[in-house]
Amino acid sequence: MSKNDLITREKILEIAKAEFLDKGFANASLRGIVKDAGVTTGSFYWYYKSKYELFDAIVESHYNNIMNMYKKGYSTFFDIESNNKSGDRISSHLDSVISILEYMYEYKVEFKILIDGSSGTRYENIIHDITVCGMEEMHKFHSYLEHIGISVKKLSSDTEHILISGMFASLFELITHDVPIDNARVCVKELYDFYMAGWMHIMDVKLDLSKTK
Repeated sequence: MSKNDLITREKILEIAKAEFLDKGFANASLRGIVKDAGVTTGSFYWYYKSKYELFDAIVESHYNNIMNMYKKGYSTFFDIESNNKSGDRISSHLDSVISILEYMYEYKVEFKILIDGSSGTRYENIIHDITVCGMEEMHKFHSYLEHIGISVKKLSSDTEHILISGMFASLFELITHDVPIDNARVCVKELYDFYMAGWMHIMDVKLDLSKTK
């Protein structure tokens, strides 16, 4: 692809980001994107086969990255061979959540589109998708605790789903409402402490959380 083609592709992407951010995928006008980008419809289809493919080009990698970062954070926590104490594990997991937040802020426009503008695409249930992943990781958490000799009160799947989805909905609210990043970091720390203490309480688990402070 030539330098001019790369410039044109980037221009289409930037125009499309603004359109999807303003109107969402369903109401975004492909004709308007093409016109504002200064290309013909035929030229557009040389770069992208459809509005769906254009939307993918903007958000797919970020959707995948956030899911992978979430799973990686838990994989570190569940490194059973590690000699880290529970407080160190939890502190490390909090760091991974902060990393997710900072990644979302680095690509705030793309995540605003994912959160508020993806209706009609395969990304429209992003909170549900992350919640399902979170429930799988929660069950690993149960197994980990049992592995180290700590009994766990099992929760209903409905309770798990509501709590995990609520946590990520809260995280996404920071993006939606443009909370400054420094304030957002504090908020995430407080949310994390709140949810972790809540999880420990309703599962009747006693862990030393002092090292998360």
